[in-house]
Amino acid sequence: MCIPIHVHIPGLDYYYMGEEDGAKPYLVAQDRRTGMMMSTSLREKCVADLTATKLLAKFLDVLGYREVVLKSDSERALIALKRAAARQSKGLVRAIHGESPKGDSKANGEAEQAVREIKWRVRAITMMLEKKLNIKLPEG
Repeated sequence: MCIPIHVHIPGLDYYYMGEEDGAKPYLVAQDRRTGMMMSTSLREKCVADLTATKLLAKFLDVLGYREVVLKSDSERALIALKRAAARQSKGLVRAIHGESPKGDSKANGEAEQAVREIKWRVRAITMMLEKKLNIKLPEG
């Protein structure tokens, strides 16, 4: 696929903050050109989560691009979410949906890096809060 130079590529992925049972999923998106990131917690991985759809659509609008390639892994729920958000976005004229091959986490490397960055920031904020309040916050 030939991608025009003016098309920008936000990467998207789901992640979990912990390994415990019942951990809630999170969504992360990062724009390649600006480095701008957004992340939010979700009730579950599904397109029916209208909050995630609206937030992702708003992120695309804030980026201000008219054409994008929305890159993600090939997880069905994520593909459905990015398609729904692209339809809801007020500024997008064209969205191309690119999926990395199943099992190839490096192919969606920008989103994987964004996940590491968000987790690092959340842990740093949590540690500072615990130190300042002299408490231990529960997992999750």
